[in-house]
Amino acid sequence: MFLFTDTMIKDFIRQTNASIVNFMLNMNKRKRTYAAHVKGLEPFGEDTHLYLYATKHELVVVCLDDTGRQLDELADEETFCDEQPLYFTADGNRVSPVYYLKAVMRQLYSRLTADFGRQRPQIWGILLTSSRLINRPDMIHTWYGMRISVFDQQSDLQRLLHLPLNDRDQLAGAPYLAHLKPYFAGDDDDDPSEEFERMLNEFIESEYDATFGQNGNGNENDNGNDDDNENENENDDENDDVDELTSGFGELELNPNNIVKVEVLQPMRHPEREMQRIVGCQAVKRHIDELIMLNQYNVRMHLLNPEAKPHELSLHSIFLGRPGTGKTTVCKIMGSLLHQAGMLSRGHVVVANRGTFVGSNWGDEERAVRRVVEMARGGVLMIDEAYLLNGDNRNDPGRMVLPLLMDILSDERQRDLAIVLCGYKQQMLRLLELNPGLESRFPNRFEFEDFTVDELLDITRCRIADHGYTFTPQAWDDYTQLIAEAHRSRDPQTWGNARFVANQLERIYLCHAQRCISADINDREHLFQLTPADIQPIPVAKPKPRMGF
Repeated sequence: MFLFTDTMIKDFIRQTNASIVNFMLNMNKRKRTYAAHVKGLEPFGEDTHLYLYATKHELVVVCLDDTGRQLDELADEETFCDEQPLYFTADGNRVSPVYYLKAVMRQLYSRLTADFGRQRPQIWGILLTSSRLINRPDMIHTWYGMRISVFDQQSDLQRLLHLPLNDRDQLAGAPYLAHLKPYFAGDDDDDPSEEFERMLNEFIESEYDATFGQNGNGNENDNGNDDDNENENENDDENDDVDELTSGFGELELNPNNIVKVEVLQPMRHPEREMQRIVGCQAVKRHIDELIMLNQYNVRMHLLNPEAKPHELSLHSIFLGRPGTGKTTVCKIMGSLLHQAGMLSRGHVVVANRGTFVGSNWGDEERAVRRVVEMARGGVLMIDEAYLLNGDNRNDPGRMVLPLLMDILSDERQRDLAIVLCGYKQQMLRLLELNPGLESRFPNRFEFEDFTVDELLDITRCRIADHGYTFTPQAWDDYTQLIAEAHRSRDPQTWGNARFVANQLERIYLCHAQRCISADINDREHLFQLTPADIQPIPVAKPKPRMGF
C-alpha cells in the first residue's frame, strides 16, 4: 500500500541482514543523496548514533542500536496501560528501540511539516541492532506498518561510526536537514523532551484542523503541482495516537448558503481488543482478517522478492444489514485495524449520507464528493443508507454521487482510502443492479445478520458491565423472557437489533434510578443491582398484516 517517489527507501527496504552494512558504507556514492550524522538525539541516550539521508522526496533515519553484545531478545511493540513497549531477554528488559526511533521520526515529521508543509519528504526508519530478535519474522509486518525496517544480528556496527557523507548544499535533500540541524544542536537551557512534546502536540492539532477543520476541505489551497501529487499518498501514520482527540463533526462549506456536517470517528488504540468484544459478526471478522493477511502476504513477498508483482487489494466495501447490526461499530474498528496494519495512513472514519452530498445549488454534489473524499483521505468514508442516492426520478441530483465516486476511485492516487457503502440488503442489491461497474469497484461484501436472542443477551451483559450493573437472578429471567418475546414478535423490517437492547436498557435505567431515589437507597450493592421492579418493556413494532388474497 506504500508508494515511494524516489528509489532510496526501496533500496534500504530490499537489503538483508548480510548486505545492509556494505550498503551503508557505499551510501556516499549516491550522488543525489544528502547525509548527516547526529548523536544523542532524544529520546535516545547520549551514545546512540543516527544517520539521516535525504533526497528531494524522501528522508531515511538510520539508528545504530549497539547493545555491546549480541543479546537474544523478544521484540514487542505493543503498549500496555500507556507504558512504553519492552524488549525482553532471559534476565531483563529494555524499552523498544523501535519505539524510540518512531518518536524521533515524529519529531522530524513535525518540524518538516512546519517548515515545508506538503512539500515535506516521506520518512522511513531503519534500525540496525546487534541483538538477535527471536521473533523477527513475526514482527516484520508490524514494523513495516510503522514505516520502519529492522536488521538484527549486526556485529559490525562499529564500522559505521565514521561513514563518509555527502553534505553538499546544492543537493536536493540539503534544505530538509539544514532546517533540522538547529534542533540537533540543541540548547543547554531547553529540555529536548519538552520540545518534542510541544512539536508533537502542534502537529496533531494542525493535522486535525487541516483534515477535520471548519471548512473540512483539508488541503484546499493545494496548488496541484507534481510534488504535491506525489506526496498525497504518503502514509502519515505519525499521528497514530490521535485517538486522544474526541470524535465530533466536521463541517463542509459547499457554498455560502449551504454548510453540511459529517460525523468523524477517531481511530482507537486497541482495535483487535474491540473487535473481539463485538458479539456475533463472525463472517465479517473473518473477511477483515483475510484482507489484512493478504496485505501481510504482499509485504512479505515484496521484502523477499522486490520484483514480484503484488496481489490486487481493494479496501472498498459494501455493508449489508439492518439497523443495529453493528455496521458503524465494525466500520470504525475496521479503519483502526487497517491503519494499524499500514494499509491506511490515519484510520479515522467519516460518516456521511445522502444529505451530505445533495445540496441546494447546482454543482453542490461534485463539490461535496470531492471535499468529503479529501476529508476521509487516510481513513474510511462510510456512506450510510447509500441506496437513497439512487432516487426514482432520473433528474435526482443524488444520482450524480456514485458516478463521481467511481471517477475518483479510478485515480491510482486515491489508494489511501476505503469507501464503505451501507444499507439494507435488498435495497443495496438493487443499487448494484442499477449501477454497472459499482460492484467491481466494491469487491468486498460484508453481510450483517440480525442478532439471535442469545447474542442480544450477550450484548446486554457487555452494556451493563460498562456501567457496573448486575441483575438479580429473577430480574435476569424476566429480562430474558422480555427479549425473547420482543425478538419473536418483531417486524423484520423495523427491528432495531442492538439498538433495541440499548433503548430497552435506557428504560430500565430510568426505572431503576427512580426506585433508588424514591427508596433513598445509598449502599453500593443495591444502587447497582437491577431488580424485577426495574424491568419495564418498551413498545415493539409488530409486522403489519398483508392485504389481499
